[in-house]
Amino acid sequence: MKIGLFISLALSLSACTAIQKIKKNEASAYLHLEVKPKTAIVYVDEQLYGEINTFRGQTVGLRPGKRRVEIRATGFESERFDLILHSGEQVTLTLKLISKLEVQDSETTEKKTFLKRPHR
Repeated sequence: MKIGLFISLALSLSACTAIQKIKKNEASAYLHLEVKPKTAIVYVDEQLYGEINTFRGQTVGLRPGKRRVEIRATGFESERFDLILHSGEQVTLTLKLISKLEVQDSETTEKKTFLKRPHR
């Protein structure tokens, strides 16, 4: 009985190791992502963070400072942004990725990207 309980507890705890835990003193800046398609993948400083629709509130906690954010999705052009995030700040990135199948004529293709910072 004790062995079964120990194995059950060990399996439960091992499943938690894949979850990224953010300490309050390390991640005091936040990036809110309003990106289409929602299946896009986020990289921060060339490290995979995951699929946007899996983040709680589509928001990623990050350490303040210079950050390079890249948004990728299969069948779409990737986008890269260099940001400076300040402690306690939440920045919203609104982006619609352009399909690789769309005509790349600058007169007909409208790129929509917005970066919103709170007023200081």
